[in-house]
Amino acid sequence: MPHICKCFRTVIFILPILFAGAPVSSQTRCGQRSILVEYLFERFGEVPHAIGLASDNSLMEVFASEATGTWSVLMTRPGGPSCLVSAGSAYQSIIASPKKQGTPS
Repeated sequence: MPHICKCFRTVIFILPILFAGAPVSSQTRCGQRSILVEYLFERFGEVPHAIGLASDNSLMEVFASEATGTWSVLMTRPGGPSCLVSAGSAYQSIIASPKKQGTPS
């Protein structure tokens, strides 16, 4: 039961982040990853910018175009399919450096 609670908390935390951008469409677009990746590049000039694993071992990828400012989040479940779950505009790359303790903000 504790494992279920932990997964539920993770999902509740992650979902608002994933859906914060403008919806891709009235329905989530799912399909073969290679086709969706090609679509993102051909249509929007988006390329991979970030990657991570969700608690269910789904692969989360952020695609973006620095030229147009568009971005998309692609989720791929183990064994497929891949789904475009969110998209938006005004993408900016941020290179964060850790603060040293004792230095002003």
